[in-house]
Amino acid sequence: VNENDKGLFLMTLLLMAALGGIVILVGKSIKEKQQLKAKNFVGGIALGIPNFVSLIFFFNALEDSGLESSQIFPVISMGVVVVSAIAGYIIFKEKLALSNWVGLAFAIAAIFVITFL
Repeated sequence: VNENDKGLFLMTLLLMAALGGIVILVGKSIKEKQQLKAKNFVGGIALGIPNFVSLIFFFNALEDSGLESSQIFPVISMGVVVVSAIAGYIIFKEKLALSNWVGLAFAIAAIFVITFL
């Protein structure tokens, strides 16, 4: 996506995600005969904002980081897993098994290897 079309691409992508979510939400409410609740829409927006920011970050990383895209994709993917696991541990007091901690250590090591070696 070129620089001029990046904003349009991101808006289209998020609009399609929002419309898809609304269709699924309405479909479930009809099928299960439940009322639509404002908290569902607020939750969708609350999740959409960080997704939008992460997409901007992702595009900027592809353009300006100096890394190849083959390096950026796994680094960002593993980074999301690591940050999510740590956030779950800190915010929600999730218990991580030893195997989870070992997996996170391997992910961090892989990020280092992919990025710097």
